[in-house]
Order: sequence, then structure tokens, then C-alpha cells
Amino acid sequence: MPFFIEHVMSNVDDSTIDNEANLWRRICPDHFVYDPKLNKKRPSSAAFRDEELSVHLEEIVVKAGQATADILRAYPSYGLASFKAGDARKCPIAQIIVKDPTETDPSHTLVIGRKTKAVQKALVTCSQMLVEPHS
Repeated sequence: MPFFIEHVMSNVDDSTIDNEANLWRRICPDHFVYDPKLNKKRPSSAAFRDEELSVHLEEIVVKAGQATADILRAYPSYGLASFKAGDARKCPIAQIIVKDPTETDPSHTLVIGRKTKAVQKALVTCSQMLVEPHS
């Protein structure tokens, strides 16, 4: 059974990930828009549409002695946004958060769930920019 289906069907959310935990999302330059209300670029809703949204759990990045630059090393033009795990869980359609470490990235985590426009907008609204994209 595919990973996404398995976790959604069983409603497995990793309770060891605190609601205050920061999740970092790499965002490609094409997924930024200028927001005149903020007078700066911000992530567009397109940056948050994947049903298996790939993020990095900040606490694991920090424990590994890494920083934002390490997350963006292979993606030099990308930006980096952060949002709280609890905000994802409180979206109009609650999102499931699970650790998904890889051999090369122990901080890799997934935010799993249907990303309707309302969910995408909620994730945009609660996101903070850590690193602006480079053109």
C-alpha cells in the first residue's frame, strides 16, 4: 500500500512532533508572489499543494549541527519558509505529520493530507520566511 494511503487510512500522526515544532519548507522561486499588503514576496499557495508535502523538522536539523544554508545547499535559488506543526494540524482539513528520515536527511518529514485551496491558504498565512529566494 502506498505510504500516503497507509497513513491517511490509519490516521497516524506522530505525537512526538510537538505542535510548536517548526517545519521548514523549501520553496522554488516560481512559487513566490509579490504581496502588496506585505510589500514583499511571499510563498504562493502552489508551494503547499502536494498531498505528501516534504518538509524538514527544525529540531532535527539543529541537533545535526546544521542550519538553513545546509537545507538549501543543493537548491541555491530556493527560499525557505517555516510553519508550526500545530498550524498544519489545525488546517480546514487536518494534516497528518510524520517523520520520514532518509539516509542523507534525518530531518525529512511529511505533512500528509488533501491540500484544498483553503488548506493551502492556511499554510501560506501561517508561514514565516526564513530565507528569501534568489533570482
